[in-house]
Amino acid sequence: MRGACRILTGPPVMKRVGPAYYLPHREEGNWGLFDAQDAPVELAVERGFADMVPLRQIPESTTRYAAIEAQLPSDSEYIYGGRFVHHFGHFLIETLARFWPFTEGFRPDQRIVMHGDGDPDQWFALRHVRELFGALGLRREAIVHADAPFRIDTILVTEPAFRPQAQGYPDFVRFCRQLGARLMEAAPPPPRLDRPVYLTKSGLAAGVARWQNEAELEAALQRRGFAIIHPQDLTLAEHLRLYASGATICGVIGSAHHVSLFAPAPVRFKLLAPERLNANFFLIDDLTGNDSTYHFAQGTHNVPNTGAPFIVERVIPEPEQVADALCAVL
Repeated sequence: MRGACRILTGPPVMKRVGPAYYLPHREEGNWGLFDAQDAPVELAVERGFADMVPLRQIPESTTRYAAIEAQLPSDSEYIYGGRFVHHFGHFLIETLARFWPFTEGFRPDQRIVMHGDGDPDQWFALRHVRELFGALGLRREAIVHADAPFRIDTILVTEPAFRPQAQGYPDFVRFCRQLGARLMEAAPPPPRLDRPVYLTKSGLAAGVARWQNEAELEAALQRRGFAIIHPQDLTLAEHLRLYASGATICGVIGSAHHVSLFAPAPVRFKLLAPERLNANFFLIDDLTGNDSTYHFAQGTHNVPNTGAPFIVERVIPEPEQVADALCAVL
């Protein structure tokens, strides 16, 4: 396992801090929230992994409180929303992790101060952002994001209820399930599937990992009666209805597994995985009660990146044999 898998008890921490200031996001650089003495607001630092190191952040200021003139107006309540992450799966477990106290949504006078690449117009162009922020009642105009430092009289900072490859609180899955229920309200009842489902990543244009010959495995499973589904073609409500159907979900590890945080009940997964698995999967399984098993196909190996926008590329050995093995573990 890569990372740690700590399930914490009790509610995450939240506190008001101020005066403070905002240093704009610079990926892998100096950014964050800092107090009037120019020290980082520790609760606002993004941390993860077994040793809780800062994530893509150097929590040291490059300016001074006294040198900043811009200040947010005092007619709103400010809440720190953390770092916006574009990647779907990391958005679910990192960006949303600070929103756990706000299952009932936000008041019109509340503003969410966020860091992250790009700008909120680009963020809201992503369907999953519109769906989940919409379920929270979070409007584009409520987000405060800037390219220059500014002061804040007081801001509410919440502890992330999920820290990647490190730890999670039960409050996070409670929050996610309430959001999921809201998303599913308008969706049709889930179908009862009488055959297993394979969620394929073969249609993804970009991501963390790609299995180069997954389409061959997909075809082999289809011949064996599996329903083949491309999760990126589903709305989140449709995805959750699929998980609520009671079907056994097969696939290779990926962000589709993280969607189970929002499902109304534990999901049964049979997933192909590399030999050393990211701790996020175990954290999510422990929080949700998922019935997940992870299977390493002997001979699976990484291959040189072909230039596609994936960090890692792998090859599945003998897709027909792997298809038979998946059938055997159902």
